[in-house]
Amino acid sequence: MKSWEITKKDIRLLVRDVRALFVLLVLPLVFITIIGLTMGKLFGWRNTNQILRIGVVNSIAYDQIGGPGWDDDDESAKAGASMNTAKTDDTDSKAGTAAKANGEPAMDAEEKIRQKEIAHNIVIKVINQLQKRSGFEVAEILTPEQAQIEVKNATVQAAIVFGPSFFRKVSHLTPADILDGQLKEGLEPLDVSLMAVDPDSSTASLVQQLAYSEIFKTIVPAVMCRYSLHRRFMSNTCGAFDAESDAPIMKVEASKPRPIVRDGDVYKAIVPSYTVFFVFFLVNFMARSVLHERELGTLRRLRIAPVQPIALLAGKTFPFLFISLIQTAVLFVCGRLIFAFSWGTQPLMLIPVIIATSMAATALGLLVATLVRSESQVSAYATILVITMGGISGCFTPRQWLPDAMREFSLTTPHAWSLIAYEELLTKAVPDPRVVFESCAMLVAFAVVFFIAGSIRFRTVE
Repeated sequence: MKSWEITKKDIRLLVRDVRALFVLLVLPLVFITIIGLTMGKLFGWRNTNQILRIGVVNSIAYDQIGGPGWDDDDESAKAGASMNTAKTDDTDSKAGTAAKANGEPAMDAEEKIRQKEIAHNIVIKVINQLQKRSGFEVAEILTPEQAQIEVKNATVQAAIVFGPSFFRKVSHLTPADILDGQLKEGLEPLDVSLMAVDPDSSTASLVQQLAYSEIFKTIVPAVMCRYSLHRRFMSNTCGAFDAESDAPIMKVEASKPRPIVRDGDVYKAIVPSYTVFFVFFLVNFMARSVLHERELGTLRRLRIAPVQPIALLAGKTFPFLFISLIQTAVLFVCGRLIFAFSWGTQPLMLIPVIIATSMAATALGLLVATLVRSESQVSAYATILVITMGGISGCFTPRQWLPDAMREFSLTTPHAWSLIAYEELLTKAVPDPRVVFESCAMLVAFAVVFFIAGSIRFRTVE
């Protein structure tokens, strides 16, 4: 009897074993799918909790712009007005008359309208800039009271409120306030507040920093371009600011529909990790196969048959090697089709890694098969060995998350070297062939050591 006959017999038995096929082919896909669903990435689907919804309230007191007390640097302006409410020239002339009666310089009607447009445009620019950021959706809210309800109901995760005196405070800023960092403490001095369910949460902190960044960038031209000295050094910026002020009033840009993104980045870690983990599950099935044949007496008859020991070992090992190669190929193809999993820039270099990993797994399976003596030992020792090695190597968590000492210790497992090779090929734009070659060489070395040890132990198996 030749080794090929033994191989064909074991392959037929494996194909008939529904439990083995489920564990080797279906279960890894189930694990990968569940983890992909929990991360919100499957068939291009994105979970809603990956989009941060922000509300913006414009409560600027437009009717006070240029009116009595406008040039007083105090906290008295509290009357709110809607951003969509336009004041007539008659109202502006009355405000100017009152200002003159109080002995204050009055802003003419045309300049008032211009300043109102600048105030309006600042808020609109902040909204549009926030909307352009990936992962954010911005909604206009009419009143702070409505914003409070929206935050409480979790319709929005946070709300940015431009207070009544926001633009008046911006108008009182000087270049020194900008250049000397007078606003480094936050937006409260500008009468901008943040509403959030938990003000101390990371979400609130993120929105706070984001709002500060966008508002600060937006108000800089409005402040600096009022002074001729700074206009000389910011001619392009101030020219654009003047053109923007003279152009029709800005409007909120409609949020563009986000295209469905088949984001496979997360699977660059998940697919290889669980593929490697389940490849080494062959250890259990090889151990059960040898144990079953030993109990039936088939193994003893094979040993006394005119078959060379090396041919017998090859015949018992090759079926699982073939199954392992098919298993890995199926998982990588399904990862590509279902999860948009990228094979990297050098997909052909994956082939030696797949072969070397399967060799190490089947050789380890041979060794374990010669060590166990009962079904309970297979369930206990083999399973514990596979799970422990998978945990140590980084199959359950990314290797970069492991402590330095654990990362070094994981190199005592073949799993780790396989993951290193996959990481190099799947995450690097230009993989280093030396890293891949070194990893494959170590996997082959593990396979040789396991096979030799298994061969020695196989001689003692009754």
